[in-house]
Amino acid sequence: MVWPVENYTDHIHKAVKLTMATYSHLSFTLNQLHPYLAHGLTWLRNPNEQQAALLNKIITTGLAKLIQLGQVKRVSSRVSVEPQWQWASQVASSGYTNITSEDAVAHTDEAKAAVGRRAIGGQSLWRLNQPIRNLGKA
Repeated sequence: MVWPVENYTDHIHKAVKLTMATYSHLSFTLNQLHPYLAHGLTWLRNPNEQQAALLNKIITTGLAKLIQLGQVKRVSSRVSVEPQWQWASQVASSGYTNITSEDAVAHTDEAKAAVGRRAIGGQSLWRLNQPIRNLGKA
């Protein structure tokens, strides 16, 4: 166990979602999310090298899940080259450019159900987003 907390991945994902929703007018890089998460989850303070690397992976996966659910968008700006994310409903009124593809968001009920607990791969999401095709049955 990397942290002495059960289901630490779920706790981190919930904290990422709460932070993004609470500060929806802000965009965040991975490093900018760390202090917000450590404020609520004190066991994330002062991570060692292994914990910091794992934390970035867990945050990235949590952001991927939120993107697939349509709640967060990846954005870009002219002043930063680092990847940034912002709460989806605020992107249009911000100075950031949405660079999230519609293919990265779950649209069908099957795709939304698959993303419900964890982010899924891009190819799986694409397959689940395809409309049901009539296979020659009349």
